Amino acid sequence: MKLFLFLILISISFPFVLNDSIHSIRNLFFTSTFNNKSNFHFNGAFRNVFNVSINDNVDFNIHLNHQYFNKSLLTNNLNRFEQFSHHLYQNQHLISKIDRFQFNFSHKQVDFVLGRQAISFGTSHFISVMDIINPFAPGTIDSSYKSGIDALRIQKATGDTGEIEFIFSPNESNKDNAYFFRSRQLIKNIDYEFLIGRFRQHNMIAFAFEGEIKKQSIWGESSFIQFDNNPFDFNNHQSYNLSFNIGLDFHPHEFENISISWFHQQSGAKNPQDFTRVLSNPSFKEQFSYLKGKNYFNLNYQRKIKALVDIGLSFIYNINDYSIFFQPKLSINTSNNSDLVIFYSVGIGSQTSDFGSFSNTIGIFSQYYF
Repeated sequence: MKLFLFLILISISFPFVLNDSIHSIRNLFFTSTFNNKSNFHFNGAFRNVFNVSINDNVDFNIHLNHQYFNKSLLTNNLNRFEQFSHHLYQNQHLISKIDRFQFNFSHKQVDFVLGRQAISFGTSHFISVMDIINPFAPGTIDSSYKSGIDALRIQKATGDTGEIEFIFSPNESNKDNAYFFRSRQLIKNIDYEFLIGRFRQHNMIAFAFEGEIKKQSIWGESSFIQFDNNPFDFNNHQSYNLSFNIGLDFHPHEFENISISWFHQQSGAKNPQDFTRVLSNPSFKEQFSYLKGKNYFNLNYQRKIKALVDIGLSFIYNINDYSIFFQPKLSINTSNNSDLVIFYSVGIGSQTSDFGSFSNTIGIFSQYYF
């Protein structure tokens, strides 16, 4: 909150020009069925985005996010990296909060970003092992919006195609502060990314790459996360998590894309009997991993069937317990500033398997910008 008040003082101390203001409405309607019980859910969101310039080297962004849920909220809706809530209003069904308040300025070829902002790491297209800050769960429909966190970022270009970056994100407890150093470099059509850091008493080192070889896209990530304190480490298998994801994208036809990948996490379980152990792992409890198994095969398919209509398919197969997550969807560009997605998600497998316990879901997601 002190950081937020500091940014307000800065903003009122200088004359500024409002570049543009964008507003969006996002609605997600879906019905989920589990054990023959059906539940209707609605999540409506209204988002305000304001971009303000002070001069050629200084600007800031303000994003307000207002969400309505037809189901009562059981938690305070703080994600794992959202140290300070910045809530403007909250009740059982409605949350209104400041989601971005970032101040950007440059000095001697160094860029600074201070305040509430969205941060992403890695290259993965579906399941990430490197993006540990508020990653999207597999099958997330509304991936256009990512929660912001309070942070300071210092960025500097290295050569014509490289960049180094330092990120600091405070927490209410100093021992849980996050520090990251990241380096990116483009070498012969391959973009390489290296990350080392510490967050919530976890040490992390990670590496990623993405690029093209003979007109085919390749990408991959690997990460090693060591947990300092884990009271659930009974058998010395939960003190760290080594994971990787490697994939290939190719285009059989001009408007068709197929992406295949392999995901592995050392902390995952080979059989459902060990899933309870995985649930106590920090990577699962803190939601930078959403899957409980060790090995997965992933397939994404997308094809444009008309100028404004796409069909897609997401498929995840757990190699160890043979369960499947399956999600076909239809995307329609309804106008220059609106789109619509109709989707169906289903988990296939025994009730004790990774995906067999998933509820079947059918829904509609819509966005409108103005």
